[in-house]
Amino acid sequence: MRSMRTTQAASTSIDTSHVNMIAVNKSIMNAGLALILSSSSNQRTNKLTPFQVKVYTAVCLVPAGRVVTYQQLARHINCRSAQAVGQALKRNPYAPDVPCHRVVATNKLLGGFFGQRNGAELDRKKQMLLDEGVEFDMEGRVECKCFHVYK
Repeated sequence: MRSMRTTQAASTSIDTSHVNMIAVNKSIMNAGLALILSSSSNQRTNKLTPFQVKVYTAVCLVPAGRVVTYQQLARHINCRSAQAVGQALKRNPYAPDVPCHRVVATNKLLGGFFGQRNGAELDRKKQMLLDEGVEFDMEGRVECKCFHVYK
């Protein structure tokens, strides 16, 4: 897959020609993202940055019942900032089709969800993960066996 680099000054929109690159990998991607990105007339897609496309594509590789950390996701897309990944996920307009709830903090706790670090949104994130089969220990940490490993 072609590498994309962005900077703080990068444009806030993408050329929809990137859709063809993503469509090639439909077999390994979440069907929701493939459908969203295959529509060049989709207004929300035209407002995504190349960085957001990379983050959302990578998170779609995490199967139901598994999680990754913000840091793992950042490394997978050759980004040095887990925080940047978190900011992209916070702005995810496609949840739950693009499953940002499958990304947790390095300490195996939930981290954030829709920009919240506690309260009802975190309860909803945990319930979504439980519904998918993710297991937690008594301290609320994700069990190690539930972590996805990117290949």
